[in-house]
Amino acid sequence: MKKKNTINRTNFKPLDSFEERLMKDIDKGVFVKSKNQDISKNFFKKAVKTYKSLQGSKRITIRINTMDLINLKAKAKAQGMPYQTLMNTILKKYIAVENLSNLRG
Repeated sequence: MKKKNTINRTNFKPLDSFEERLMKDIDKGVFVKSKNQDISKNFFKKAVKTYKSLQGSKRITIRINTMDLINLKAKAKAQGMPYQTLMNTILKKYIAVENLSNLRG
């Protein structure tokens, strides 16, 4: 006899109709452990780790002309932001424009 899947629902928020149907199916034993569960679990762990690493920022060191840096800092100060933030914004805009122009061909 198969063991019935049961879940303690005391810590759950109220369920919507879709979630309620899922819980009923779990209780009925409709969902069973996959034979490839470990493979799938590892795949999604790697995907999450990759996604998180792409969301962060990376510290870099660059050489920049002194006058360009002075001008950048002055513009950033006038806009009330750190110069690194302004530099990052400029790079993002440049990349977005380049990507758009590449799409247009």
